[in-house]
Amino acid sequence: MNNTEIIEAIPHNPNADSFDFQKSLEMVKQAIFCHKLLIAFTIMLTLGIVIVYMVAFPANYQAEVIVIADTQDDVAREDFYSHWALFRKHPLPDEAEMMTSAAVVGMVVDKMELKYDDVYHSFLNHLGYLWVESWIGKKYRAFKTWLFPPKTQYTLSEEEFERGKTINSFKDGVALRVVPETHVGALVVRGPSPRVADIANTMIDLYLEDRRNRLVAEAETAYKALKIESDKALKELREVEMKIEEHFKQNDMLIAFEKDKVEVGTWLELKASIVESEAKLAYYEETLKEIDRQLLSEQRDTVASRVTTKNSARVKLRDQIVQLQILLEQAEIRYNSNAPEVTEIKEQINALTGLWQQEEEVEEAQATQLISENYQSLKSRKSVLLSEIQGLRANLKVKRAADERIESKLKTLPVKINKTNQLERERGLIETRYMGLSNKLMIATVSKATIESAPAAIRVVDYAEYPEKPYWPKAKYLVLGAIVFGAMMGVIAAMLLDLVYGRVSRYRLSASTSHNEIYAVLSRDSRFLNRLYDLSGSGNRALPKPIANP
Repeated sequence: MNNTEIIEAIPHNPNADSFDFQKSLEMVKQAIFCHKLLIAFTIMLTLGIVIVYMVAFPANYQAEVIVIADTQDDVAREDFYSHWALFRKHPLPDEAEMMTSAAVVGMVVDKMELKYDDVYHSFLNHLGYLWVESWIGKKYRAFKTWLFPPKTQYTLSEEEFERGKTINSFKDGVALRVVPETHVGALVVRGPSPRVADIANTMIDLYLEDRRNRLVAEAETAYKALKIESDKALKELREVEMKIEEHFKQNDMLIAFEKDKVEVGTWLELKASIVESEAKLAYYEETLKEIDRQLLSEQRDTVASRVTTKNSARVKLRDQIVQLQILLEQAEIRYNSNAPEVTEIKEQINALTGLWQQEEEVEEAQATQLISENYQSLKSRKSVLLSEIQGLRANLKVKRAADERIESKLKTLPVKINKTNQLERERGLIETRYMGLSNKLMIATVSKATIESAPAAIRVVDYAEYPEKPYWPKAKYLVLGAIVFGAMMGVIAAMLLDLVYGRVSRYRLSASTSHNEIYAVLSRDSRFLNRLYDLSGSGNRALPKPIANP
């Protein structure tokens, strides 16, 4: 128990763990009360800085041009212009980068003859500008140039330096703000005068013109390049066609292999015709042998026909008998039946009747004797066969000659086919290239002719108007802010002075962590001490320190 160190317990004070806002506020009040001049000086200093800023720095005006870009899902327009390179569609952010590029800004600067004082200045740029234009800045740059001469021989002229500085500052005051979830944007141009409206309008017009000129130049360049390649392809195509034409002439080809196809067909038909003619010749020769054999056994002549008629003598005798009978009738009328005239006529009738009876009733009028029909037919067939055989032999002779000629010609067909195929392939490749270039050339021609009137992918909705007043600086807000900021900084400075110099006050003592109660606070009175210790004299006496009695 004796060796054990007993630590006295310290009672817990909850107030020590909490922040006393009231005492802190009292400290702030005490600092403000004790350092009024410091706070007032800080406020006046911030006000002075703000006034100098508003005087030294130019006012800033702002103008906006509203533009709209084509949507990416305009299917109808894409289908209409799918084969014609009349315009280019870029997203609005891409258009913003191109619209605010140094090239477009430089064109605006050159056209409107802008100087550095005509464009927007950021705070740091204007500080640098004031430094450069000041007497000290000029002397410093001259001394620096003398001390460290430039290593490069190329130096910018005053005009080039001014132009580059103007473009850089101009770019800082230009931006294209895109409205979220839309295809609408605002070209914002800031500057030191209401002229920013003219600058903004000129800038959008120059950009659209430059965009159109760029597309025109692109179409012109594409047209020229395609025209050169198309002419070269056309020249090569004509050379190949001349080779094909010469090849066709040398090989007597009207159309590629059409004549050869006909000749092959003719050759095959000729072969079949030769076989057929040879078979027919063999048939005719055997037939001729058989006809000769039949002719040897066939009788040459035969009666072909016989014509019979009534016997002309019998007919004449009959006629005479009839005439005598008529005379007899006449004589009996005139004479007696025993009269010599009648008897004589009767005797004549009896004599003629005897002769008539002796004659035959018919006689042979005509008899035709011809060569035998079979014999004649065999002879005719033999003659025909002989002529056919001679004709077939002559035909076969001609066909065999033609067969040999066509066969010898067809033997060169593979070489001709190979040469023709090579020329056709060469022509096909060149023709395909020429057709592709011609199609592209047609597109380039249409684009070149209509690009200036083609609808742009970005259009102006509303041009900028002259601003009524600058958007910056806002004097009321700056002065109010300077006062508030100066007051805050003054209070902070006053509190820091209290903490640095360790000023004893009732507020600080009341905020102490001591558990002793404070009944009074003695402050230092310099005037009273001077009178009490005669400090206005030699000043050898030491001043007693103020004592705070608990």
